[in-house]
Amino acid sequence: MPVLELDEGEREVFNQRSGEQQYLFAVTDRAIFLPTKKRGLVTGSPWATLRVPVSNVLNVELSVVRPYAIWVLSLLLIAIGLFTTVSMFVPSWAESGQRVSGYPFAILVAGLLLPFISRGRLRLRVETTTGARQWKSPLHVDARSRNVVKGTFRSFHKACSIVGIPLKGEHSA
Repeated sequence: MPVLELDEGEREVFNQRSGEQQYLFAVTDRAIFLPTKKRGLVTGSPWATLRVPVSNVLNVELSVVRPYAIWVLSLLLIAIGLFTTVSMFVPSWAESGQRVSGYPFAILVAGLLLPFISRGRLRLRVETTTGARQWKSPLHVDARSRNVVKGTFRSFHKACSIVGIPLKGEHSA
């Protein structure tokens, strides 16, 4: 796990170390620390922290991810799952000696559940002078894991406003 190296006299405002290795955010009065993935051949943890001075941060945005792509994927899964489930029970299928499988029904159920799992995902975007970085909350089935990531994003966003970094987007209040 990456260790934060603070300068002399630097005060820590926010430090989140959740079970998710990819969400290690921290805010001090002089810099923000963002998670980044190491490139190349990595021994040990593939995650590192990137120190960005507050003066180099242009804005921080917290917004809700639009679920349209997931809805299309869900409709596709429902259509494929329904077609294959129904076609399995056609009499010609049973006469040909084919085996009945549970996978088509599982695809149908996954298509039905996917919109509910993807509901309320957040996107955190940090724009700096060197470029923009963004993180989307992953698809979690259980509410506890989903709330940990949402809480991390919201706390980081709030800590950035305390330090004086400009906020942007619909959650800027």
